[in-house]
Amino acid sequence: MSPQTAGAVYTSLVEENPDAHIWACPWDALDVSSVLEQALGEGASCVPVSGHGHVHTAELFTSEVFHPYRPRTAAHWKEELMKLSDPARGEILRAKGFLPLEDGAWIQADYTPGHVYLHPWGAPCESILTVIGRNMNRSALSEQFEKIES
Repeated sequence: MSPQTAGAVYTSLVEENPDAHIWACPWDALDVSSVLEQALGEGASCVPVSGHGHVHTAELFTSEVFHPYRPRTAAHWKEELMKLSDPARGEILRAKGFLPLEDGAWIQADYTPGHVYLHPWGAPCESILTVIGRNMNRSALSEQFEKIES
């Protein structure tokens, strides 16, 4: 894209979200680990990837799937998802899924570091939560989301 078009896109993005982290570099020069570090609050800059020219994402993060069967209130789900910011659970970059509410309704849940978004979901479905991050403590996450309580 031309520098003028790139400038217009950049300006539009900043107007839409002044807090967004924007990398203005060619795709093949984008260091994915820099993006992840920024998302996790460690700070980073856009630098070319050294070596063979690409990053193996499997080396950067993994995902775990949980099936939290116990219905909870939306407030409780929000509280549980905010716990993903705790370093004891690993470096959680993202979580998303469909969760049951105590009243029989369902919500779509989205987590990014420090933020939880809950949206009503119309039809019953499978309870599922996918958590994406690095150095995840699967035991702690499983205890949090799959523990059967009486």
